[in-house]
Amino acid sequence: MEAPPLDWPARLGDLFAQLVRVSLSDRVVAALAEHQVTYPQYEAMRYIQRHPAPTVGDLSQGMRISYPSATNMVARLHRKGLLRKRGLRSDRRIVRITLTPVGSKLVERVAKERALRVTTVLDAMGPYKRARFIDALEGFIRVASCAGIAEPGDICLRCGREGNEMCPLVQAGTGHTCM
Repeated sequence: MEAPPLDWPARLGDLFAQLVRVSLSDRVVAALAEHQVTYPQYEAMRYIQRHPAPTVGDLSQGMRISYPSATNMVARLHRKGLLRKRGLRSDRRIVRITLTPVGSKLVERVAKERALRVTTVLDAMGPYKRARFIDALEGFIRVASCAGIAEPGDICLRCGREGNEMCPLVQAGTGHTCM
């Protein structure tokens, strides 16, 4: 058998990233979102769920998007009935955002479906391959972080309420403090 090409790990990485993006993200949101929510909108909703009553500025900073993009996203989600906007009485310029019950249920449904899909694949791998795969992913994250290829703050999931205890970056030993 011939040795794989030198770029084989990079090609596998691209394929893995595509698999996660398409099969575990875009299709899940498309399948569950009768409200026509895009994946970036779902990520915003997930951020809002994990961070109690953030401002639009908090959302912008936490998702690493421009303030105008965050404002537009909040307006679209508000029109769809998936989040509420509340101005502070002391300063009407500050608007806090929270998910509506419908928005919360949507985020929970998508998270459950993604977890089910990942679990299905991991269960099919068997315990030995599953453990090796998880160890390899943690090792890859740790080494990429230590080598300066991936700054933990740039790839952070912004776990919010779940905090450091369940943060994959913290668990991988990158020295990161969850946001």
